[in-house]
Amino acid sequence: MKEWLTAEEAAGLLGVKRATLYTYVSRDLVDTRTEGRRRVYRRADLARLKLRADARRGEAPAAAGALKWGQPVLDTSVGGIDDRGLHYRGHRLRTLTGSNFESVARLLWTGELPAWRPEWVADDAQVGRGPPLERLMRYILDAGFSDPTRHGASPADELRRASLLIRTAPTVLAVDKRAAASTRRATTVADALNAAGRGRSPAAVDLALIVSADHGLNASTFATRVIAGTGADLYACLLGGLAALSGPRHGRATDRVEALLDEADNDPERAVGARLSQNEPIPGFGHPLYEDGDPRALLLLQRAHDLGGERAELCQRVVAAAGRRGAPPPNIDVGLVALRAAAGLPRGFASALFAVGRMAGWVAHILESRAEGSLLRPRARYRE
Repeated sequence: MKEWLTAEEAAGLLGVKRATLYTYVSRDLVDTRTEGRRRVYRRADLARLKLRADARRGEAPAAAGALKWGQPVLDTSVGGIDDRGLHYRGHRLRTLTGSNFESVARLLWTGELPAWRPEWVADDAQVGRGPPLERLMRYILDAGFSDPTRHGASPADELRRASLLIRTAPTVLAVDKRAAASTRRATTVADALNAAGRGRSPAAVDLALIVSADHGLNASTFATRVIAGTGADLYACLLGGLAALSGPRHGRATDRVEALLDEADNDPERAVGARLSQNEPIPGFGHPLYEDGDPRALLLLQRAHDLGGERAELCQRVVAAAGRRGAPPPNIDVGLVALRAAAGLPRGFASALFAVGRMAGWVAHILESRAEGSLLRPRARYRE
């Protein structure tokens, strides 16, 4: 899908005359730039305007648009995104980065930020095979099948089960058996994940887990809430979240960023320019909720810069090249890849950091969904 549209295409998308389109531009509602001898217009801005117009025309179009980066469709106390950025239970993300992942998870689950780091224990597990998200899916599936008490557990039991699953995940993700042994001896999730990938910065891993923990009603979180509403057990809900996360437009978007860095190894300007010249989106850049830049990416990129490393430096060069070309700011996928490299973790581990961190947020939404006791059942409009 093209990120920039011609005037004819933009006016057609909105269903207005070109003069109206130009009025939107003059009011800074639509971003525009010059490509060759013509002006082009940012699709994301046009989509937002169209959604507002649809909402004014009636409920059905507005409801349909709400599922596509539109208006909120349900209430939650877990966290939110507003004009000041991202917060968990009212605590701004930037203020939480000085804490630790276990405490932040507890905040998401209970609404209280403990003054100490909760102690989580690991279960027995074997090193998995395959990409990180596939390892985690197999692990959660097997753990569910082997747990005879998985149905009808109390919220307290669910939290104990969740902390056990998350704390054990690094063992499944370990690069080899020796690394797995180190994960079992580790005292925190960040230490264990760092050991799993033979990294050099548990503190950087902690940061990655915290900024990944929750992000509103994203695709994987919505999936877990839908499954939780059916009364399915915790394992089924987490498995659904991982399945959604495994898509290349969600958790595995970090793999596309890694591929972009491979292309940009010798010439970031050329790699970025080649995509923009074809009106192709740059992997890891732009986010519909953050016109001025993803705050999570800023935190991760700054930590990666502090740690250094060739791959992390290449990532910074790509970000700079994209900025000079007028591309959208980087999002969390770029930040995770940069931090993964700077922390000395193996390729592919960016998605592991994302998944383990996001599991904390899923658990919070699962518990909230169950407490509400409602079944999420949107209606579809038939069209021939």
